[in-house]
Amino acid sequence: MRTARRPLSRGLGLGFRRIIAVSSVLVVATSCATQPRAAETLGSGSAPSLAAKPLPSGDRGQVSRLRLVTSDQGWLLTDRYLLSTNDGGTTWLDITPPRVAGSKRLRGAFFLDPRQGWLMAATPDRPNTSRTMTVFRTQDGGISWRTSTLPPLPSGGAIAYSYGVASLTFVDSQHGSARLSVGGEGNQYLVIDPTPMPTFATTDGGRSWSAVPPDYPPVPIANLPVPSAYRPDTANEGMVVFVSPTEAVLPVTFYTDTTSAIVFFISEDAGTTWRLGASLPDPNRFPFGQDQGIMNSVASQAWAVLFRDRIEVTDDRGRTWKTVRPTGFELLNTIDFVTPDVAWGLGTYRVCPGSAQACFKEGPMRSRDGGRTWSPLAL
Repeated sequence: MRTARRPLSRGLGLGFRRIIAVSSVLVVATSCATQPRAAETLGSGSAPSLAAKPLPSGDRGQVSRLRLVTSDQGWLLTDRYLLSTNDGGTTWLDITPPRVAGSKRLRGAFFLDPRQGWLMAATPDRPNTSRTMTVFRTQDGGISWRTSTLPPLPSGGAIAYSYGVASLTFVDSQHGSARLSVGGEGNQYLVIDPTPMPTFATTDGGRSWSAVPPDYPPVPIANLPVPSAYRPDTANEGMVVFVSPTEAVLPVTFYTDTTSAIVFFISEDAGTTWRLGASLPDPNRFPFGQDQGIMNSVASQAWAVLFRDRIEVTDDRGRTWKTVRPTGFELLNTIDFVTPDVAWGLGTYRVCPGSAQACFKEGPMRSRDGGRTWSPLAL
């Protein structure tokens, strides 16, 4: 997705560099040649303007993503519907574009604020494959949508490739990117070497998209002031998060076979240079080969780190941390703190006594006491 590993820049013009935050990476692509480009289609570029609807009855699909935009406003994506809330998840509204509502074709979403958002949906070109992806965008919180398309996926020769889950991210209202997984018919898992990860960028708010070559890592470790204690360790870069137009935070996990730590790097010039921020080692050691599973959340008002048995939360960029021993779930897979007190997550929780599989349910959860107690978000 990146053709050159250079300092990040947000300047535009001939040969501009695109800042692209995707999946777990921030991507820098330098425009040096004409790229395949898909533009907005005028004939079908707008969806009807409709007020948000109450939740649909029946199967609402499997939750894949959720995110708080403010303490009360947020969104949740399933493979069938895009939902929004204005009261922290107590009640939900269906803001799915009508043409894909209930279709089991929703692949990714991102909202920059309560009004500006994007949604990706697969477009079947035969019964079980989708080599075209439609991008919906809204500027009124999902009341109305306009559309564009990504360049089509190659056929794959003997393998009927199909677009899978999309990681969709925007740095601002104009600059964003989409990175997609690829599967076979019915989006079944395929072992392909090298693994194709089609990646696309937009500089006009999603009206048009250009294919860009994947490249990893987003910010070379050599360009970061890594503490000497962690230089021999394996590094896993997280997603660069812009907490303001110029301030960015990059969490990096360093680990060995039995130890791990997370280090935050901070940029005040939109990623051109980085300085060392807070370091947070996991005090627990784990048996060789055991998943050490560190999750993190970065927002303007709070950073949080989820270890196996605790959550660390800071509201001062890591100068001080508050340790929380969370309860209310069996396993928490993701966390999203919008303030030091308010958070959402995806996890597994118990719905009845006993150890039978039926007594456990996976779904969205929330906390309003800084991650100490968690309860299911009802849909």
